[in-house]
Amino acid sequence: MAFISVTGITDFSPVQAVIGVPQELTAKVQPTNQAGVSIATNQTIIWSFTDSESAAKGTIEQQGNRYFLTAHTPGAIRVRATIHNGVQV
Repeated sequence: MAFISVTGITDFSPVQAVIGVPQELTAKVQPTNQAGVSIATNQTIIWSFTDSESAAKGTIEQQGNRYFLTAHTPGAIRVRATIHNGVQV
């Protein structure tokens, strides 16, 4: 089977976190087939904070292949979704 590169990451969730409540971070890896299922070879998204200010307002916890964001203070928290082959948004 041929290697299929990631062309993008879309459909991010959650848009709004609640203080103290873990929210699963999800997104869709592109490209997809006609049924909307990702066909990229590497579909593992790694989540991280974009800056130290965001990291001070919450935590990202990995549980297996799933990532959860917990906000600890009010305000915007910026996160980054990265795929191992270098795509990030």
